[in-house]
Amino acid sequence: MNILCGCASLKSIYILDRYNIKNIYVGFYDEESEKEWPIVFFTVNKRGSHSNFFGEENFIQLNEEAIKRNISIYVTFNSQYKKSQMDWLLKAIKFVSSFPSVKGVIVGDINLLLKLKEIGYDKTITISTIGNIFNDYAIEFYTSLGATRFVFDRQTTAKEILHFLNKYPMYEYEIFLQLGIGCSFIDGYCNNIYINNSPFCSSFTTRASYKCNLCLLYYLENYTNVSFKLNNRGSKALAQGLASVKLLERILNKNIDFNGFRQLCKRILKKYRNVECNPNICSCRDLNE
Repeated sequence: MNILCGCASLKSIYILDRYNIKNIYVGFYDEESEKEWPIVFFTVNKRGSHSNFFGEENFIQLNEEAIKRNISIYVTFNSQYKKSQMDWLLKAIKFVSSFPSVKGVIVGDINLLLKLKEIGYDKTITISTIGNIFNDYAIEFYTSLGATRFVFDRQTTAKEILHFLNKYPMYEYEIFLQLGIGCSFIDGYCNNIYINNSPFCSSFTTRASYKCNLCLLYYLENYTNVSFKLNNRGSKALAQGLASVKLLERILNKNIDFNGFRQLCKRILKKYRNVECNPNICSCRDLNE
């Protein structure tokens, strides 16, 4: 099972290493970007002010720690951007991509994709959830711009995911497992009409039905081109999420049937999120249709 985790600090690296995680995604910003486009407004990426690596020195340290542990890094530049940001973005992408631990970038802005194609960017380009990978046209459009890896929106069902995996097996995919924070709505639709963590966002989404995607592991764990993605805004949430996923991985190896596995997922969701599984929005609800 491939697991990809958000990394918010060097402290997180040590937790990831303890669980033998070899793929992470991070954010980057520096003094220049902070002066013009403060990170707190999600103008550089969607990681937030306390979940990014600030400055070249910290990023160099991150690279050194990742190399020691054989960890691969993907760097998020997954916001929408103004023309005035492009020079900084290309400079930042050139800097982070110069390190051997960095395998590529996560993007969603069409103008940035066009710029990366223009300069012949030669590492992996991942399309963020804000790219709305909902159909074959989206896959084919983004691959024409150089993308080879895609993050499915949290609303994508098991049946839809299996369609993409079987039709486009040459690409890589990421699927969110939501045991920490995470919005239930479609990023690509909401992204331009609200500010993340605004009063509306935090109050409404905490009352909305929760979609964890845990039961997807049962059907997809043997796909080598799929990574299960854990968000991370803090070390405690990361450790809880990793412990849960590792538990599920061990259970899968015991040839449990789907109903038994789903019951275990429900108990884990209740323990860590204190919410009940909602079968009406379950990712696996359409497999028997």
